[in-house]
Amino acid sequence: MPRELPGFYFDAEKNRYFPSSSKQAGKSHPPYSQPPADRPHTSEAASPSSSTPPPQNAQRRSHDAWHTLQLSRLVTCPRQRIATLHQMMTAQLEASAAYQAIPIPVFTGRTLTAFAAGVHDGRIWSIAGDSYGVLHAFDPSPPEDLLSMPSHVLQHSWTRKYRLDSQISSIRSSGLRWVATSFGSTILVHDLPSTRTVKVSLSPDLACDVWTSHLRDRSLVLGVRKRALLMQDVESSTVAWRLETQSDVFALHQEECLVYTGSRNGSIRRFDTRSRGPGLTLLGDAFTKSSNSITYLNIIKDWQLLVTTIRGAIEIFDIRFLQEARPLLRLVGHVNSYQPSLPQAITPSQDFFFAAGLDNRIRGWSLLTGEPLSCPHPRSTLEVPSHQLHPVDMDASPFRVKFEEQITSLEITEVGHELCLFATSGSGLHRFILGRRFPYET
Repeated sequence: MPRELPGFYFDAEKNRYFPSSSKQAGKSHPPYSQPPADRPHTSEAASPSSSTPPPQNAQRRSHDAWHTLQLSRLVTCPRQRIATLHQMMTAQLEASAAYQAIPIPVFTGRTLTAFAAGVHDGRIWSIAGDSYGVLHAFDPSPPEDLLSMPSHVLQHSWTRKYRLDSQISSIRSSGLRWVATSFGSTILVHDLPSTRTVKVSLSPDLACDVWTSHLRDRSLVLGVRKRALLMQDVESSTVAWRLETQSDVFALHQEECLVYTGSRNGSIRRFDTRSRGPGLTLLGDAFTKSSNSITYLNIIKDWQLLVTTIRGAIEIFDIRFLQEARPLLRLVGHVNSYQPSLPQAITPSQDFFFAAGLDNRIRGWSLLTGEPLSCPHPRSTLEVPSHQLHPVDMDASPFRVKFEEQITSLEITEVGHELCLFATSGSGLHRFILGRRFPYET
């Protein structure tokens, strides 16, 4: 006789446990089984371009970490164990987070526009850029100190370090190096071990309006007007290759010898840096037919292409079938209709995805199931001002926070065994230590 587990039922035919909510909802297949072949799997029945957020807790299965832990001890199938552990991680991300609001000393009337963070030599570094072209640096500190420091102390640890010609458009890091770009033609490169900083100047005719960038080791790709620019050595001012796209490039991703570009006109191309060819069109140019601009690209698990469009669609495709335009998975609920610069971020494990919406909210999804993340016990919305911000330390899920102004950057960093989600809005930096609670509040 199988053991009774609260929140789960035992299917004798499949010899497996399933959440009780899936039985009540009348689902004909378990949560982690393959979706029907005639349509992509979605967490809600909605059109692919829908930007209307689904009800937060409509027919959602309960993610109780303790019950899931008990279930993980019973399963023996590797696939089932992975699904159970993923469910535990989902429960942790959905739990309340330790939230801090940290004012950054930008000039009056200016806002933060880009952010990056990481861990080097056991110490956390952070860099933030603003609309005036100023780069603000956080003095590195041991991870245990930073995660336990109150926000009023963190507020005074930021200093103005560098300045570029115009608004900071992106900050990207790879390994022991970070790069900042602006809407001008100057790039700033910082090497963490040596603390050496180099300004690289490109031709204004070539590198005007840098929308985005992607750094991989020493290789940097810039998204500019009508093309992308590849610099194989980021500290050199030499552009190795012009990747012609005939449309402004809003999204970039690099793999070894491959560069993916997403453009204003909806085209997605893949360039092979070994052949220097014209670039291969992906997905049959499905998004160009409706002029659906591409705003984000990422490669997941080596064979999946994550695509976000300006109309709020988030879809995952199998890049082993280059012209197949039918997505494997759709993430429903992203809110966007016209903004190409809404930030998005993916966890280091590539299991969860976060996106900022046009409604100034943060949303998250599981990349394994497509289900949205939400507060297990939703409360009233937490309204956060963008200017005249005071240091705050409290428990708050990122999914119940509504910012006064647009979210301009998202970054996820793994510190020890904890995930830190950073967001910038107005003149404030907002940090969520996911799954942790504060021993104090201010």
